[in-house]
Amino acid sequence: MKKGRYALLGALAGAGTLVVLCALALGLLLSCDLLYRLDMKLLDIPSYSGYDPETVLRNYHAAVGYLNPFKEVGTFTLPDLAVSPQGAQHFAEVRQITNAVFLLGGALLLPVAAFFIAMRRSPGRRPALLAAGTTMLALPALVLAGVALDPDRAFTLFHEIFFDNDYWIFSWDVDQVIRILPMDFFLHCAVFIALFWLAAGALSLLRAKKSN
Repeated sequence: MKKGRYALLGALAGAGTLVVLCALALGLLLSCDLLYRLDMKLLDIPSYSGYDPETVLRNYHAAVGYLNPFKEVGTFTLPDLAVSPQGAQHFAEVRQITNAVFLLGGALLLPVAAFFIAMRRSPGRRPALLAAGTTMLALPALVLAGVALDPDRAFTLFHEIFFDNDYWIFSWDVDQVIRILPMDFFLHCAVFIALFWLAAGALSLLRAKKSN
């Protein structure tokens, strides 16, 4: 196999690794509230929202619990906060997207693992790992650059790409969940996921360098 083919295979494996790591990071975010608890203090979410910390956490756990792919759920509701039909529909669509990420990440896990195992003794190890690492570094770098340059536009563009309606534009009074989910929290989640990608890309490039 020529170097170009190894590089193409590596780039595809790198893209697949990003999906797998995205699913892993999402799983951690949904199952562990450490980042949210940190943001409760950093962003002062209780004061921002007007709710006490216990109410904030109770409703946050209910919101992320709804997105759990292993849990059967009905209509999105919260224990203390009002939710409009449009808001409930938006969370249903978010659940569909997260489920799709988990399914795709699970489907790609074995092929991606097989690629990196096979590259341990392959003559095309170096170009393949270089391409994989470059892919895993370049795409997150673009995401982080877009977020850093214009966080508001990046947030809006994400929703315009993945949703075909404006139900994600919550009213402070009608969909009170927005009070406990400030935009900066979502940006921190994006950075958390991107750090997984960057770490994997750096590791792949390091392995490629050691293969000289």
